Amino acid sequence: MSTWFVCRVTTRQEKRILAAFEEKGITAYCPMERKWSLHARPKVAISRALFPGYVFAVLPDDEALDAARSDRRVREIMCDKFGQPIAATTRSLRGLFIADMFHEFDETWVAPKRKRPKGKKYSHKWAAGQQAKITRGPYEGFIARVIKSKGKERVEIMLTLFGREWEWNVSQADLEELPAQDIARDLAA
Repeated sequence: MSTWFVCRVTTRQEKRILAAFEEKGITAYCPMERKWSLHARPKVAISRALFPGYVFAVLPDDEALDAARSDRRVREIMCDKFGQPIAATTRSLRGLFIADMFHEFDETWVAPKRKRPKGKKYSHKWAAGQQAKITRGPYEGFIARVIKSKGKERVEIMLTLFGREWEWNVSQADLEELPAQDIARDLAA
């Protein structure tokens, strides 16, 4: 099993650093966000890093670590107070890999048409600031804060990943209301 590390890099150089790491034989990953350019006529798809200034890399030994640090665009490899590189949590990266695989970050991708699922109606009214548990998808098990309800099917949530807060739109079917005792336990932690 590979151990992934977080590299802080020069912003807007992520694609070049991925190519440089590949030449050095280092496995690296940077989730890319694809959007339509608002200023181009005709529409043009642009791609940029989902987490600007960060690249995830597998650094199995000191030789790979030195090779990664030798690139002038790599500012630092996230380390603890003793200078040892900190491994990225597998749970967070697994969620990123799955979300990327299912085109969560690709606004330009058009999903095949499918029929609306029959069965359960989602009548729960989500209030701003309410905490919810994500029950399906790449971030299953994570606790999120509701920002606002977007119609009958979508909810805008705030999710904390890698020490930063990110806004996501999810289906109401993917959220579950937290009992009061779970909220108190999470706040105490």
